Amino acid sequence: MSTRNKIRIGWVAFTLVVAHFAMIVIYAFPSNYMPESFKSVSQAYVYPVFEQSWSLFAPCPLVDGHLRVKYYFENDSTDWVNPIAEAEKMHSMLRFTHHADLVLGESNLLFWVVGDLQEMGLSPYESFPADSADAFRNTESYWRLLYYLNGNADYLYYKKPIRALTECSFENVATGEKGKMILPEFNWKE
Repeated sequence: MSTRNKIRIGWVAFTLVVAHFAMIVIYAFPSNYMPESFKSVSQAYVYPVFEQSWSLFAPCPLVDGHLRVKYYFENDSTDWVNPIAEAEKMHSMLRFTHHADLVLGESNLLFWVVGDLQEMGLSPYESFPADSADAFRNTESYWRLLYYLNGNADYLYYKKPIRALTECSFENVATGEKGKMILPEFNWKE
């Protein structure tokens, strides 16, 4: 092969690499920074082979949830509290602190709750039926919540709770459907 052909092949390869890199960058940029014509061309190039979503690593969460708790102690009780309110506030200001772990932990916990409710044939957007309380107490999410609530009570109030009521609010991020559910009572004095 002549030197001239090697140089041509080199330029073609270089051009293909630059074009590939440009398509990936255009695809990854937010829509408001790129013209729609560029975005549509890059999507046509990227989607069939190179498209990735978070479900590559874990399922995309479809439900955004929040937790509120009412603790009952030996001689007193609390109002409804968000156990990680301060952690959420600190996480929004300082992204690389341990507060992210607390926020992610609660999010994962609510992911488990939704999964167990759906496995039981219940919707997280409706009231919890009283006749399903015993079945819920046999789920993984019940035990995870029990330990989570006990640890948060100890962290926030330096006390061990006797019982706790838990209200979960859920929003389906795909459909916009919302609902609140008070889960069966958590007891530590059984």
